[in-house]
Amino acid sequence: NHYGGGCGSGSGGEGLPVRQLELSSSAQPRQARRQPRSEDGRGESEEELARSNEAKRAEIETLKSDLEQMQEEANSKIDGANERIRALRRNRDEARDEVPKLRDEAGRLNGDVGRLRKEFAQLAEEKEVLLGIVEDLHQTCVNAGLEAAGRRSIDSVTEAFRFTPRT
Repeated sequence: NHYGGGCGSGSGGEGLPVRQLELSSSAQPRQARRQPRSEDGRGESEEELARSNEAKRAEIETLKSDLEQMQEEANSKIDGANERIRALRRNRDEARDEVPKLRDEAGRLNGDVGRLRKEFAQLAEEKEVLLGIVEDLHQTCVNAGLEAAGRRSIDSVTEAFRFTPRT
């Protein structure tokens, strides 16, 4: 701290030292500066000013520290949010890229289902024809007097081919 000497308050050149203030280019002229006054109207002592200044500096340092901590926390949260946003965008892009592949696969599977249904219907028709042939053969056997011997094997064949199409 820089202090000037002897700008007195009265006669005889006695006076309290006044702290010199660094003024910016827009500062008030020297004669307009006044010494801070206490509540009772008297000027503050040099020690009181020093304590006050030190307390203000400590408060400023604490506030600066708090501000830096808040900035770090905010930046950390922003970085985390940005990373989550990037991950979501990657997921979205991957999903977009997957859509045409899935559509193609669904189209192929739908084609396979249609083909399998047609094949199933054809096999069902062939089964009915075969069962008709078996029944005709059975009837021929019955007419020829061979009913008891072949009935069990015909029933087992017929039972094995019993199925109904699912829709």
